[in-house]
Amino acid sequence: AYDSTLRDRLARHHADVDNAFWQWNDVWLSDAFRRFDIRDECAGIATPLMLVQGRQDEYGTLEQLRAIERAVPHAMTLEID
Repeated sequence: AYDSTLRDRLARHHADVDNAFWQWNDVWLSDAFRRFDIRDECAGIATPLMLVQGRQDEYGTLEQLRAIERAVPHAMTLEID
């Protein structure tokens, strides 16, 4: 549910919520991650590529898929309700 806290949502997937959060947080805010971009690498993929993401994903956006689709026009996308 969207009215639950981040801690509650993370607890569904992680035994050690604090550790999971801080590892994610530290990477997300690092200088190296700020420059992280796989679109150029994706553009070189010649084999079939399927992008899968839930429409209600709590941590990612469908715009991430759109960016890869622009880089890899032959990619197929599956959005899951």
